[in-house]
Amino acid sequence: MGRLFLDANVPTYAAGRDHPLREPCMEVLRLAARHPRTFSTDAEVLQEMLHRYLSLRRWPEGKRVVLDFAALMAGSVEQVTAEDAVRACDLADRYAMGSGARLAARDLLHAAVILRAEGSPARIVTADADFDELAAEGIERLDPANMVAWIGQIE
Repeated sequence: MGRLFLDANVPTYAAGRDHPLREPCMEVLRLAARHPRTFSTDAEVLQEMLHRYLSLRRWPEGKRVVLDFAALMAGSVEQVTAEDAVRACDLADRYAMGSGARLAARDLLHAAVILRAEGSPARIVTADADFDELAAEGIERLDPANMVAWIGQIE
């Protein structure tokens, strides 16, 4: 089975203020540091983090978070390709156009990258329950708050 994809909310919660997900996300990052070849992310996650901290005007803190995460993931950052954009459009047709659709464009792009890079089944570590909608695509969401349920999948 392939690598575990880390979503932007993992390093963001880990570096953030007191929150129930802070410690579980910190533990996920410690796990990624111990098993670097087991985890991946994509360039869009880094862009998402840059955007978040700049838009919140919390750049001094955000710069540290982005640089630390980029260093942790060095060599494991997937590029975003034209093929990924095409697949994300297909996913948008199926998952983002109906009433009650919750998946954001960046989530669909992450899903496309994951499916290209890892195939199906694939796994994403994220607190974002919207990814549960992609189970039919072969994407399994691993909740940082429930790490005990999936830590045995670490290779």
